Amino acid sequence: VSPMGSMSRQGAAAADPSSKSDHALAQLEAARHHRHSVPVVMTLDVEMPHLDGRGVLRAMRAMDWESAGTAPPTAIVVTGNARRHDSRQLKGLGARAVLTKPLDPPQLAAYISQVLSAARAQSGTPPRVA
Repeated sequence: VSPMGSMSRQGAAAADPSSKSDHALAQLEAARHHRHSVPVVMTLDVEMPHLDGRGVLRAMRAMDWESAGTAPPTAIVVTGNARRHDSRQLKGLGARAVLTKPLDPPQLAAYISQVLSAARAQSGTPPRVA
C-alpha cells in the first residue's frame, strides 16, 4: 500500500517502490472496502513524488474507516529531514512514529512488533505473516 511496503491483516505485502503515492492511496481505498485486506501497519516516506507523506496522512484521515468497519493502518513515517516541528506535525496527522534516515532496522522492527502485538490483542488472532 505504501511505496515502502506494508503488512496486511491477511499476510505480508510489498509495494513497488516506483509506484506513485496516489496509486498507493487508491489501493488503500479499495482495501478499506474489503476489510480483510487493510494493512495493519505501513511505512511511509515523507519525500515522495506527486503526493508527499503529509498528503497521504491527510487523505487517510479523510477516509471513512468507521463505516467500512475497520481501522486505518498504523503509519510509521520515515524521513531524512526530521526536525522537531516536522515530527509533531506528522504525529498530529496520524503517524504513530517518525523515524529518521539512515534507518535503524531494529528500531523499525520494534515499532512494527508493537503494532502487530496490539492488533493481535485487539482481534484475538494474529495477522498471518507469509
